[in-house]
Amino acid sequence: MMDFVHPPSSDGSWESLCNVVEYSGVFDSEYRQPHSRCMKNARVALRKSITQVLHQRDRTNVWLNGLAGVGKTSIAFTIAEEMKAAKRLAATFFFSHKHAQKAAAIIPTIAYQLAIAFPRIREEIVKAIERDGVLLSLGKSREDQMRELVIKPLETLKFRQEPYVIIIDALDECFSSEEAARLVTLLSDALRGPDLPFIHVVFTSRPEPHILAAMPSPVYEILLSTRDENTIRDVRFFLRASLEKTRTIRPAVFGQPPIPWPSEEEFETLAFKVGGLFVYAAMAVNFISAAGHHPQERLDFLLHEKSTVGADIDQLYRQIIGTSEDPLAHCRMLASIIHLSKPLSLAAL
Repeated sequence: MMDFVHPPSSDGSWESLCNVVEYSGVFDSEYRQPHSRCMKNARVALRKSITQVLHQRDRTNVWLNGLAGVGKTSIAFTIAEEMKAAKRLAATFFFSHKHAQKAAAIIPTIAYQLAIAFPRIREEIVKAIERDGVLLSLGKSREDQMRELVIKPLETLKFRQEPYVIIIDALDECFSSEEAARLVTLLSDALRGPDLPFIHVVFTSRPEPHILAAMPSPVYEILLSTRDENTIRDVRFFLRASLEKTRTIRPAVFGQPPIPWPSEEEFETLAFKVGGLFVYAAMAVNFISAAGHHPQERLDFLLHEKSTVGADIDQLYRQIIGTSEDPLAHCRMLASIIHLSKPLSLAAL
């Protein structure tokens, strides 16, 4: 169903909202480049199971959880793209340690996206800001913001039949365990009201106890394991396709037409080291295919260490840092960044 676009009631109030939006939380923001998405033929069964829930005309939420590096963000991004294409994406907030995100910006960022997705409710959001001059302030309660900026405006859409989706990615990268649990409760409780359209909330996080305790019913829980056969198969698919791309775009190294590479034995050894961790596979591919270096030499370097199932990420970091011309200087640089009281933005780094 299409909305009729209404002219803004107050450019000043709308501008005030835009000024507090945390754009790095929007899934397809330029601040989040390069975007992490699933390859075309990867995670097919998993994505289908999630979209089946999101097609239901009810308020069942989804909790996708698993250890760091299993691909939760890529799945969330791909689902967001699909929902946006279907005009059913209401809002997203993707947490990340890479950006200096502020807790106070979460609800305004969601409200901003709702106004873009549903122009009909933009005027209601602007009026709420006009009525309460401190509604967007740091000290305003999340509950008040949620009620005035999200719930009341959404009530104008209560007769919509299509189910919509809000996606909150990487809750474990939220500002504190208490803040993460509070956000789960706030969104889940507020969006189940009978005067609202059907809205599913998709959460992704590590399987943290405080998030589990806050997760309400009904919830469709999916646990991603590095030992799951489907996950391992998808990681292998990603690894093979990425190495094949490296082979075809480096004619100076592999010739034209390119020679076969890597050998099956080399691929199997690397795949064994990677296990079911997408983050390990992505880092390995980036290291191997880096411009100015010979892919075979870098592959040999990674394969030199004894293979271990489950992929030792720390060992991979050590290997990569070890290739630096001045490893000690880079270690000191990393230590300085790690010990910052507030994370630097990617631009500042």
